[in-house]
Amino acid sequence: MAQPQTKPAPTRAAAAGDWVARIAFAEESPAQLELRAALRRIAQHLEPLPDPLAPPERQEVMDILNRRESVLHQHVHTFYTQGLERLARADLGRGNAFETIFEHARFLDELLRFAFETSLDELPWHVALQKISAERELAFNRSLLPQKEQKLEQMRSVRRRMAEDHPDADPEELAYFANIEATLEKELADVRRSVARIEAQLPVL
Repeated sequence: MAQPQTKPAPTRAAAAGDWVARIAFAEESPAQLELRAALRRIAQHLEPLPDPLAPPERQEVMDILNRRESVLHQHVHTFYTQGLERLARADLGRGNAFETIFEHARFLDELLRFAFETSLDELPWHVALQKISAERELAFNRSLLPQKEQKLEQMRSVRRRMAEDHPDADPEELAYFANIEATLEKELADVRRSVARIEAQLPVL
C-alpha cells in the first residue's frame, strides 16, 4: 500500500528567501506608519529653522542648530532605547528569526530615514555657515600676506648686509639668521597655500 506523500519542510534558505521577498515587495505596514508618526512627533520638538528670506546673524544660526542637535539627540536616544526594548520583548514570543530581523531592519530604516531628512533640512544652513567661516578665514590670511612678505624681505636684507659688511662673521650667527629666514619662508608659504585652498573651495559652497 502506497504511503501518503508528505510535503517537505521548508529549508532555511527557502525561509530566508521568503523574508527577503517580504522586505523587497512589502507594502508599508501599520507598524511602519506608526514608527514614522512617532518620529514626526519628535520633529515637532525641534526649534524651527530660520527664515532664509530674513536670515539672522551667524551666531544666532549656530545657536539654533546647536539647540536642535541637542533636542534631537535626547529624543532620538530615548526613541531608540525604547524601540529596542519593545523589539526585545516582542522577540521573546516570536519563533521566526527572519521575522525578528525584518522588524529590526524596519525600525533602523525608519530611524535612519528620519535622521537623513532632518540633516537635509539643515544642510543649507550648515553650508552657509561654512561659507561665512571660509570667507573670514580668507580675509584674515590675505591680511597676513603683506606682513609676512615684509618680514621675510627685511630678514633677507639683514643677511645680505651681513654678508657684505662682515664677510668673516661667526658661522653660528649666520646660521641663526638663516634659520629665521627659513621659518619666515615657511610661514609665508603656509599662508599662501591657505589662501589658494580657500579660494578654490568658495565657488563650490
